[in-house]
Amino acid sequence: MIICTIPVSIGVALLVKLKSSGPVFYKGVRLGLNKTPFVMYKFRTLPVTAQKIIGAKLLSDKHSMITPFAKFLRDTRIDEIPQLFNVLKGNMDFVGPRPVRPEIYETLCAQIGDYDLRFCRKPGLVGYSQLFTPHSTPKRIRSLIDNRFIKKKRSHTQDLCLLCYTALVIIQLVVNKGLAFIWKYFIATRILHRYAHKRSLSLNRTNLKDVKVYITSHTAEKQIAVIEGNVLDIDEKAFRMSTKQRIGADQHIFILEKMCRKHFRKVKIRCKCTGKLCRDYHKKDSDDGISYEIIKYTPMSQLDFFRFEKYLLKKSMA
Repeated sequence: MIICTIPVSIGVALLVKLKSSGPVFYKGVRLGLNKTPFVMYKFRTLPVTAQKIIGAKLLSDKHSMITPFAKFLRDTRIDEIPQLFNVLKGNMDFVGPRPVRPEIYETLCAQIGDYDLRFCRKPGLVGYSQLFTPHSTPKRIRSLIDNRFIKKKRSHTQDLCLLCYTALVIIQLVVNKGLAFIWKYFIATRILHRYAHKRSLSLNRTNLKDVKVYITSHTAEKQIAVIEGNVLDIDEKAFRMSTKQRIGADQHIFILEKMCRKHFRKVKIRCKCTGKLCRDYHKKDSDDGISYEIIKYTPMSQLDFFRFEKYLLKKSMA
């Protein structure tokens, strides 16, 4: 696999070197089998001083350090190709829970029940929660998913199938993200001049279909359903919806409802959030009485946050 990925690695290394100063590779300490520290390798996607800025926190959009090219590498997991050398050295396996930073373990994970179960196996190049949940999913939820797979009897056939499935997912990601990257940052921005504001470039806007929204007015006594509408698109901070009547400027509770395919059957996914109207408008030459609103939202729980990221923002690999 190292030999097969040499052309990609050379290309990425050259681009990393051309686009930023500093080393091509990032070397970070991670906890492996039995909490033994080891040095993990990646293509560098952040500034050299990033570790000092982030500290014992998880990387988020608030840090504003990720360039479009670095984001492409992280989204497609191409930046993790050098970890094949960790597998070769015996620090990591092909399949297993992802390695964790010591400071993250101490501050965010040490108090999570059964979290230490992951240290009974070598960390993996492909992680279960890494594959099936977004990177920003709360650690408690990711731990539950990892532990569910760890407790199962291991099979080389299952590992091989998971690796093949991951390879197909990554190829699809590279193609989709690559085309989106070229369109967004070159054709739409530099040629067609479609994006007038930086906000359009920094956030991941996802177009949605068949997503219903139910708005309730929150009072001291009860919640009263007042408006029903459709969600048109969403990013990490706001979503745009259409309704047949305008909502007030007060804080509301929103329930976004989407039908998803899960285990070969359709299930209804509901995401709850609080939100406030930040802008409303009407389309020109429209007499249908439909109002369009942009809502700034906050998920109501960690589970709702996970559902927003996975099912609406579509940040999960699979």
